[in-house]
Amino acid sequence: MHFKIFYILLLLSCVNLSRAQSLDSLRTHVFKSEKLAISGPSADTLRIDRLNEHAEKFLHKNMDSLSHYAGQAIILADQMGYAKGQINARYLKSIYLTDTGHLDQALELLDESERIARGCKDDHLLMRCYINRGSFYNYAGDIGTSNDFYMEAIKLGEKMHTDHFGKVVRPNINNKISLSLAYEGLAANYQVLKYYDKALEYINKADRVNQQIGDDLFTGQTLANKAEIHLDLKQYEDALIHISESIDLFKEKKDIPWQAFAERVKGDIFLKQGYYQLALESYEVAQELQEQIDDSREKASLDNAISKAFLGIKNNNQSKSYAKMALEEAMKLGELAITKESAKTLSFIYEKEEQYNSALYYHKIYKKYEDSLFNEKNMKSAASLEVRIDAQEREAQLQMESEKAQNKQRMFTFFSTGGVLILLTVLFLTQRSRKLERKLNDLLTKKNRVLGRRELQLKWLNETKNKLFSIISHDLRAPIASLNNLIDLLNDKQIGPEEFIDFAPQLSNQVKNVSFTLNNLLLWSKHQMKGARNNPRQHNLHKLASLSIDLLLHQAQQKNIAIRNEIPKEAEIYSDADQITIVFRNLISNAIKFTEPGGAVILYAEEKEGIWQVEVKDNGIGMDQKTIDRILSQSSSYMESTYGTNNEKGTGIGLSLCKEMITKGGGEFHIQSAIGVGSSFSFTIEKYEKEVQEIQEPSEVLEQ
Repeated sequence: MHFKIFYILLLLSCVNLSRAQSLDSLRTHVFKSEKLAISGPSADTLRIDRLNEHAEKFLHKNMDSLSHYAGQAIILADQMGYAKGQINARYLKSIYLTDTGHLDQALELLDESERIARGCKDDHLLMRCYINRGSFYNYAGDIGTSNDFYMEAIKLGEKMHTDHFGKVVRPNINNKISLSLAYEGLAANYQVLKYYDKALEYINKADRVNQQIGDDLFTGQTLANKAEIHLDLKQYEDALIHISESIDLFKEKKDIPWQAFAERVKGDIFLKQGYYQLALESYEVAQELQEQIDDSREKASLDNAISKAFLGIKNNNQSKSYAKMALEEAMKLGELAITKESAKTLSFIYEKEEQYNSALYYHKIYKKYEDSLFNEKNMKSAASLEVRIDAQEREAQLQMESEKAQNKQRMFTFFSTGGVLILLTVLFLTQRSRKLERKLNDLLTKKNRVLGRRELQLKWLNETKNKLFSIISHDLRAPIASLNNLIDLLNDKQIGPEEFIDFAPQLSNQVKNVSFTLNNLLLWSKHQMKGARNNPRQHNLHKLASLSIDLLLHQAQQKNIAIRNEIPKEAEIYSDADQITIVFRNLISNAIKFTEPGGAVILYAEEKEGIWQVEVKDNGIGMDQKTIDRILSQSSSYMESTYGTNNEKGTGIGLSLCKEMITKGGGEFHIQSAIGVGSSFSFTIEKYEKEVQEIQEPSEVLEQ
C-alpha cells in the first residue's frame, strides 16, 4: 500500500480547485469548490488553474511536459499571489523532481507550499500540505517525520468536524476526502514498520469515511490497499476477496493505473501462497496495463514481484534480470523498500550460484537499506505515536463523558420547558434511523450478492481441481506405474533384455497415450483458467491432417482401421496450426477408439463462401442425442469419459477442447451420429484469401 498511497496524494494535490467535476473525480479534485479572495483579474487566476490542469493531464504520460506547464504556473501564480495556484503548481513540480531523483529540490517546493498555506491561514490548504509532506517523507524512508505530518493533518481534519462549542458538525466533502487520505497515509506507515494490526485499524477508519463520501472509486482504492494489509497478515482469503472487488470497480471506472496496481497485488497474494504460475499470470496482466501509463515507482515494484515469482519456479536467470531492473529504478528514485527487497533477491541467487563476491555485494546493499528503513528513529517514532494516540483517545473519552453529563442537564431543562420540542426531535431521529437502516440493508444485500458470486467461483474451481486430480490419479498414474514396474523387473534381472524388447511396442503405446493425455489436459486447463491466444497464419489443411494421421497410424493399424485423407491438397486455411492439429488428433483418436476393428475413418473438406467445412467421419458404434447435447452444451466445462471398443480409456475432455478451440477461433462445431451407424464431426475454418488477410493482419498486429 505504501507504494500506491503516494500517487493518491499526488493526484489530489494536482487539481484545478475552481472547475466543476463529478463525484467520480473527487479524489483528483479535492479542493475544486473552495474560493479564496485574491487581488487581480479573475481571468489570470483562471489561466493559472488551466495551466495546472494541463500539467496534470501529462501525469504518468509525459513528465517533461508536466514540469514545463507546472513551472509556468508557478511563475504566474507567484506574480498574482494566488495561494491555491502556487501550492498546486509547486506540488506538481515536486512530483517530477521526486520521480527524477531530485528529492532535495522537491522538498524545498513542499516547504514553500506550507509557508504559503500558513500565510493565507487556510486550514484546508494547510491540511493538504501536511498530507503531501507525509507522503514525501514516507518515500524518503523517514517514517517518523511522515507520521508527525499525518497526525497534524488528522488533528486539523477532526478539528474541522466540530464547532467552537465542541459539538460535532457535518464536514464538507473536501475535508472528508483529506481526512480519509491522512488515515490511509498513517496506515501505510504502520505497514512499512510491520505494525499490521494498527495499519488495518487506520485503513478501516479511512474506509468508514469513504462510505460517507459514497464514491465507488474511493471504495475500490481502499479495498486494494486493505488487501495488501491482509496479505501481510497472511489472511489470504480476505485479501483475495478485497482485491477481486477492487479490480471489478477499476475496470468499471476504466482506471488503468489503479487496475495495474490491483493486478500486481493479486499476483502478490498468489506469490505468498506459493502459486507462482498464477502470480506470473496476474503480473502479465499488470505489465500490459503498465505499458499504457508512465509510473516508474509501480513498475519497479512490479519488476521486483516478478523476480520473486521466477525465483519460485527456479528460473534464476529471469529472476536476476527483473531484480536488476527493479534495483536500478528503485535506487534512482530513492525507494528504500524495493531497493532492499530486490538486493536481497540478487544476493540469494548469486549465493546459490556460488558467486560469493556478487552475493556479498548485494547483501551489503540489502543491509544498508534495511537499516535505513528500520532505524531507531523510525521505531521510536512509531512507539511515541502510539502513546500520543492513546492519550488522544483518553481525552476523547473524557470529553464524551463530559458531554453525557451536559446532555443529562439539557434533557432536564428540555423536559421542564419544551416537551413538545423533544418529541419532535425524537421523531426526527427515528426517521433518520429508519433511513440509515434501509441504507444498511441495501448494503448488506449488495454484499450478499458479492459473496454469492464468490461462492459460485469457488465451487467451479473446486470442481475443476477434482477433475484434474481424478485424471491424474486414474488415467496417468496407472500406465506410468506399469512402465516403472517393468523397468524394476529389468533392473532386478527378473526378465532379460530380449523379453523387455518384446514389451517395447506396448510401452511405446502407453507413453504416447500418456503424452497425448497430458497435452490435452494442459491445453484444457489453460482454456479454463485464462484462455489461450489464437495465432492465425496461412497453412495447408491437407498437410496438417496428414501429420495428425501419421501420429495415430500405429494406433489404427493395431485395430486394422483404415484412415483416408480426402481433403483437397490445394485447401489453404487462415488459422492457428497448433489448435487445428489438436482438433484433428482428438477427432481421429476418438474415431479410432469407438470404431470396431476393420472399420474406416475418412477426412473430407468442402470449400464454401470464405470457409472450409471439414468433416471427420467413422463407421463406429455411434452415440445417442443425449450424449451429443452434453458435448455441445455451453455450460459444460468437461465431459464424462467412456470406454472404446477395445476398452480404451480417455480423460473425457477431448471433444470439449475441440469445440472450445473451434468456436473461440470464430468457427462452428457440429456433431451428427446414430447408434450402430457411426459419427460425423464437422467444423468450419476460415479460408485463406490473400486480399482479405492482407487487410486484416495490420490491425491484428496492433492488437497483439
